[in-house]
Amino acid sequence: MANFLPIADKLTLDEIKTHLTNNLNTTVSSRADQTTVNAIKTKTDLVGVANPTANTTTVMGYLRRNYDAITTGGGIKLVQRGTTSVAGVSQVDVTLSTVVVSKTFCVLLTWQNADYSSSSGFYIQLLNSNTLRVSKTVMNAVNVTWEVVEFS
Repeated sequence: MANFLPIADKLTLDEIKTHLTNNLNTTVSSRADQTTVNAIKTKTDLVGVANPTANTTTVMGYLRRNYDAITTGGGIKLVQRGTTSVAGVSQVDVTLSTVVVSKTFCVLLTWQNADYSSSSGFYIQLLNSNTLRVSKTVMNAVNVTWEVVEFS
């Protein structure tokens, strides 16, 4: 895990500014008047590349919460990779080590088929906690390399 989280890049600061602006009205006390709300919105407008330290407490708090969520219990628990050949059938089910489906995603990494001119008609799907399905719609045999990632 990385111990450094950059805060000075424009994309990060723009996302934080948008988040703060969009959620400001729900986070301000119901007793706050419009002048207070507008003053806080003005402070969020100062967050940018030219002035990355403006409203630092708010920006750092937002980044700290996200960083803590990533580093405490949000890391990768298990990665499973493989190559599956689908020939003569339309799909193949691959048995995996058991994963928690709600914390897992699958990625189609590479594919190869004998007829390079045919369209790419194949996909992968996590069916349940221990089954990955590799399916194809093309006629020729297809070799698919896949990856399944589970977070803790």
